[in-house]
Amino acid sequence: MLLKRIEVHHVRNITHAILDDLGAINLVYGANGSGKTSLLEAIHLLCIGRSFRTRQFQSVVSHEADSATVYANASPDSGEAGRMTFGVQRTRAKSPQIKINGQAVQSLAELAGYFPMQVMNAQSFGLIEGGPSERRQFVDWGVFHVEQSYISHWQRTKKCIRQRNSMLRHGKMAQDQALGAWDRELVAHANTVDGYRQHYLDRLWPVVEDTLTRFPGLPTVRYRYERGWPGGQGLDEALMASREKDLQRGFTSCGPHRAEIRFTVGDKVAAEVLSRGQIKALVSVLRLSQARLLADETGRRCLFLIDDLPAELDGQHQRWLGRQLEAVGAQAFITGIGYEDIAGLWSEETAVQMFHVEHGRLVATV
Repeated sequence: MLLKRIEVHHVRNITHAILDDLGAINLVYGANGSGKTSLLEAIHLLCIGRSFRTRQFQSVVSHEADSATVYANASPDSGEAGRMTFGVQRTRAKSPQIKINGQAVQSLAELAGYFPMQVMNAQSFGLIEGGPSERRQFVDWGVFHVEQSYISHWQRTKKCIRQRNSMLRHGKMAQDQALGAWDRELVAHANTVDGYRQHYLDRLWPVVEDTLTRFPGLPTVRYRYERGWPGGQGLDEALMASREKDLQRGFTSCGPHRAEIRFTVGDKVAAEVLSRGQIKALVSVLRLSQARLLADETGRRCLFLIDDLPAELDGQHQRWLGRQLEAVGAQAFITGIGYEDIAGLWSEETAVQMFHVEHGRLVATV
């Protein structure tokens, strides 16, 4: 989807803002604390149903308001005539209310399916330096947007693990027959999840390697996928072998929820040998590679939210990122403090919209 118009109500210090005639590249500049990140947060709320800054939504709603609301008009990637409308409203306590083309929608996954969104900000380092869950989310994002049935298998996998953990916490009272039934269902869905993940990484990594060759100053990076249970062993065998340990600990110790993707340079973990700047660059390469693969396989464009671009990459790498965003046809919302920091990164053919934000008020600029 290509966002064409966004209207924001009561998201942090943005009381009311309208962004109209949006294009592929949309630049927002203003002083620190003016509302740049709040605008990106509003777009994230619109497309995902939640904030990327906090799980406590109370702080997202403006002090004087009871709810935060974001509306948008968007055009399909296929170029078909007509537009779709989206609206998300969140109060301080309740779950989000979502409407698509005026119809209520209950599923956040359905909303997210329209907007393959990538966020690049100060927390992006977590993909390389953080825990395994950050890297699992990276892979799951990619599979979710190219395999329609993936979400149902992953949701069933998580339900099986929750039920199994509940039984394990009862200790020896757990009946082998009942535990075995959950194990069988877990194995069926988990093997499907694992197969999707492996197949996705097999297709993604050649794109990553090609993108790495275009990025100045980055060494060759490899990956190793660990599925979450011992190699050469089926998950059913692994669950049985770990049952006594699981009963003692009260949780399931093997399965796709324990998977890991290790990025390496030579024989060392990438986070241990790359500089801070190189880690930023590698995150950019990985996210852009996902966008390239998505475009190649589905014809869909990614939506990038890039907060404070000059702080994330130096001038040479900013220009490289700009060219790559143009090449994959992504729509991007990019913030920076000064106009000159972000305005000169684009080719003359690219439609660029500029917005200045001050005290939560946005004004389109030429």
